[in-house]
Amino acid sequence: MITIHTNSAANRIITAHNANELARSNTQHRLGTGFRVNGAKDDAAGLQIVSRLRSTRVGMIQAGENINNAISLLQAGDDALATMEGVLQRIQTLVTKAADGATSKADREALQKEFDQLGSELASMVKSASYGSDKLFMGTDAEAGKPAVPGTGGEEGKPAEPAKMGDALFAKALQFQIGAGKDDKMDFDVSKQLTGLVSALENVAKTTKDGLWAVKNPENPENPENPENPEGTRRTEGAKAAGGDPELSTPSLASEKLENVTEAVSAVGELRASFGAGMKRLDYSAQNLQNMVNAASESIGRIMDTDYATDTTNLAQQSVLTQVSGEMLKQANASSQQILQLLG
Repeated sequence: MITIHTNSAANRIITAHNANELARSNTQHRLGTGFRVNGAKDDAAGLQIVSRLRSTRVGMIQAGENINNAISLLQAGDDALATMEGVLQRIQTLVTKAADGATSKADREALQKEFDQLGSELASMVKSASYGSDKLFMGTDAEAGKPAVPGTGGEEGKPAEPAKMGDALFAKALQFQIGAGKDDKMDFDVSKQLTGLVSALENVAKTTKDGLWAVKNPENPENPENPENPEGTRRTEGAKAAGGDPELSTPSLASEKLENVTEAVSAVGELRASFGAGMKRLDYSAQNLQNMVNAASESIGRIMDTDYATDTTNLAQQSVLTQVSGEMLKQANASSQQILQLLG
């Protein structure tokens, strides 16, 4: 039917042309931004999924940094222990030499001097080892241990109290956040091993001047009764007075010291093994975390990123359709001219 007021063919072409123009505009937008989803209207469900994945990925990336920091912390502790182990090996050489009956008195005195210096250095290492501004093994508020008190007169005795390492990092249980979830944590506790190590190192060098393991005495911080010790310090249980027999003065004393050195080396090795096991676990945690970050990134990309192969093909098709619909609209409008021919 030919009419003047209604051109159905033109209307249908205009509708198709507008839809094609909208599709082409959206395609150009995706190609221009590189994102398939540029707003919630593009893919509401996909955008919600991406928001959750992005939040999880950010948390995992930060957890990865936490793991690297934890590895650095444990590595600092292991490095300090490795140095202590080297000192102990030298001490073992000195003690073994002193235990030989053929060693002269003059040689023993020379061995004793080096032994005393190395013992003091062990104490310095334990007290000064730090990570940033935090002490690793012995904090500034460390407290000396107390000896056992035997029961007398029917009164019950008191067991020995080990030294307290204070606010040092490894003197307490640590918890590392190794994932994006609240339960993704790793517990690391070597406090008991550390106390055993300090005790073993103390037994290696008991008679060094001024108290090898001197720490603040909370029971008498000023210590006015001892002018030679104005800082109010005391050694942990087992330390002898400076006037005690030198450890390497006789072969028998040196032989006894060998056992102490062996125990200290074993304590260092045990603690290093704990550090090594912790670092190995953290290594695997980091690898697993990186795999999850990669998977989340790939999922986000599949939802959000533009597929240029597909969209460039679509844009070519839409551009052709736009041109074709324009030509068809001209022909549809020309059909009204037929009415004039009929009237003529």
